[in-house]
Amino acid sequence: MISSTKNILMLYLILNLIVLVIFMTNIINSGLFISIMVPSGIVFINFIVFSILYKKSTEKGNKIFLLYNLGGMGLRMILVLLLIFLSLKFLKIDKYGFIFAFFIWYILFLVVEIKALKAKADATKGK
Repeated sequence: MISSTKNILMLYLILNLIVLVIFMTNIINSGLFISIMVPSGIVFINFIVFSILYKKSTEKGNKIFLLYNLGGMGLRMILVLLLIFLSLKFLKIDKYGFIFAFFIWYILFLVVEIKALKAKADATKGK
């Protein structure tokens, strides 16, 4: 999980830097830049909460593991929906760009979450 986390964080930083460079060269306007960066932050917060819950649950039994990860999924979903609602309601951003960027970031981090959970399942099966 640690090397996978480092890789995804590096990819996250590189993609954010690419978006920043594109913005600095005036290829995209500030509205679209904010519409891309806000979902990036929301999904990153979601991933941090996942990482904390995952780390707490890895050395526990299967029941605790499922409670932390499935229960945490519900908590994270509520948090993400709240942040999306607040962002769309109070920020002057491109709604379509925001939603598109959110789905791209979310899918990227969801792949990492699935890999981490699969690694846990494989490790448990091997014991």
